[in-house]
Amino acid sequence: MEPTADPGSQADPDRKHLLRDLALIYLTLAHGTDEDLSDEEVDTIAGELEEWQEEARRETVLSAIKEALALYERDDALDQVNAAIRSIGEEVDGEDRQLILDDLVEIAMADGQYMHEESTFIGELADAWNVSAHSGDRGDAGHWARGAWTVLRSDGPAESWTPVHDLALIYLTLAFETDHDLDEDEVEAITAKISEWIPGAGEEDVLGVVREVMETYVQGPKQRLFADAVDAVGEAVPQRQHEALLSDLRYVAEADGRILDAERRMIRDLARSWGLAQEVPEARPDEGHAQ
Repeated sequence: MEPTADPGSQADPDRKHLLRDLALIYLTLAHGTDEDLSDEEVDTIAGELEEWQEEARRETVLSAIKEALALYERDDALDQVNAAIRSIGEEVDGEDRQLILDDLVEIAMADGQYMHEESTFIGELADAWNVSAHSGDRGDAGHWARGAWTVLRSDGPAESWTPVHDLALIYLTLAFETDHDLDEDEVEAITAKISEWIPGAGEEDVLGVVREVMETYVQGPKQRLFADAVDAVGEAVPQRQHEALLSDLRYVAEADGRILDAERRMIRDLARSWGLAQEVPEARPDEGHAQ
C-alpha cells in the first residue's frame, strides 16, 4: 500500500528506523502467529516495504529486514516489537497507520489463509494506534467482536449491510438459484466460509448474517441485489484473494455432493467479473477443499 506523501516527515531523523520497525511488525505477523514464514509472505513483506522506502530515506529494504530479523531472534524480541509498535504510533500519522494495517492484511493473506491469530494481531494494532472503521469493530450485541480484522470492511454504521452480507448473498445465490434447492449441508458450508472471512466472529453472529441475507434474498429483486453484491465484493477483497473466493464458491457448490453445470457456469462468470479468466474443472469425488 503506497504511503501518503509527506515531504516534511521524510526528512525527520526520528523516522530513520521506519523500515526496520515496519519490517519487525510485518515479520511478527507473518511468523509469530503460526510459527511459519512462507516464500509468499517474504515476497509480500519485501514488496510492501519497498513502497515505504522513499519515506524512510536512510534505510534500504534489505538492511531493514536484516535488522528486523536480528531483533526478532533476540531474547527480548517481544519488547523490541512493542517498541516498534509504539514508535510507529507516535511518529506516523493516522492515515499512514491505516495503510500499514492494510499492508498487514496483504501479508496475512499471502499464504492463502487468514488465521484468527492474524486477525487478532491486526485488531490489537488497530486499537493501539487508534485506527478504526473496519467491519470487525462492532460494539453492539449481535455483531462480530472488537479485535477481529477482516478485509470485508465497511465504513457504514454497525447495523448496515456490509460486504460480508454481499459475500453471503453470492454464496446463497450459487447454492439455491442453480437448482432451486437449499439443503442443510449447503447452509453449513456457507456459514463455514463466512466464518473464515470474519475469524473473530462468534457462531451466532455469523448465523445472524446468513439469516439476514436469506430474509433479504426472498424479498428480491434478486438480479439487482446479486449484481451489486458481485461488484461490492470485487472491490472489497484484494485482487490476490479473488482466487480464494472462487475456491470457497467451489466448496459451497460441492456441499450437496455434486457440482452442477449451472453452478460451474456461475463460478466462471464470477471469475470473469473479478478479473480471473479460469476454467472450473470437473469435480472429483475425493477432492477436498483447498484454499
